[in-house]
Amino acid sequence: TDELKVKTVKYFLDIENNQAVGKLEARYPQGRVDPVLDRILSKQGDIQRDRDGEEDAVERLKAYLSDTSQAGALASADEEEIYRLKTEGVEKLLELGTVMASEKFQALRVFRRFSPSVGVSLKSNLLHLELSSGDIPWEELEEILSAYKQKKKYYRLKSGAFVNMEEADLEGFQELVDTLQISGKALRQGALDVPLYRSLYLNEMMQEHEALAAGRDESVQKLVEGFEAVQKQGFQPPKSLAQIMRSYQKEGFAWLRMLEELGFGGILADDMGLGKTLQVISLLVDARERGRLQRALVVCPASLVYNWKEEIEKFDQN
Repeated sequence: TDELKVKTVKYFLDIENNQAVGKLEARYPQGRVDPVLDRILSKQGDIQRDRDGEEDAVERLKAYLSDTSQAGALASADEEEIYRLKTEGVEKLLELGTVMASEKFQALRVFRRFSPSVGVSLKSNLLHLELSSGDIPWEELEEILSAYKQKKKYYRLKSGAFVNMEEADLEGFQELVDTLQISGKALRQGALDVPLYRSLYLNEMMQEHEALAAGRDESVQKLVEGFEAVQKQGFQPPKSLAQIMRSYQKEGFAWLRMLEELGFGGILADDMGLGKTLQVISLLVDARERGRLQRALVVCPASLVYNWKEEIEKFDQN
């Protein structure tokens, strides 16, 4: 019995009419038997059959092929059985015997570690993102991400291949899509442009998720290095105001100063009464004292014009 289970069971797997089909033979010294149809295939004498061993071999295949084809072979009832046979079934069958697979069955791919990546370059003062997905078409990425959000085990491509969603590395890419609000159209095209200020975010994401980085051209690398250099400068508010500013207001000034240096816009969104006006005034005073600014235009509601005037006269003697 042990010899039958380990050495003399032979499985045959194929794809027919979009179904996985399987047959098996139990091979004895005296001949061959089809245990599914209970038929003698060939013999050179009386065959002493191991019925228990044959039944074990059949049940092992039926665990993945629960239907029957027109020709009487075991067949898949749905695509999930095909997926299970490809991802786990073959290894289970090899525990009992050998497995012969047709070219069609072998060609049916399962992508186990799908991990899309992003290449970044500078283009007309914008960041140009080129999405890379290997052999998986971008036209189907939106549906793949939807399957990932729904925590599905797999996604079946239009080609018939499967994407193993349980092993796919999509966390970083999904976060990127959500944060940058990448549309389904952009995903299908495999490329898009985003503002320069997204450089810092993209750099952090690529450092956190190494698989996400398909590459950055030299101009982008220099841009990021420039950002990092600016962040390390430790901007300090004008001495005339530093003594009256609270620590969080000094941090706000440094942040605004960094945005100015990088050429970015920004929103200072502190709560009411925490000194946003003072922080902006400190930036304007610093810019004037260091020769970066001659005039500035403050756009505000008419009801706040006099408040701005009073604040400027209070904090800027010049």
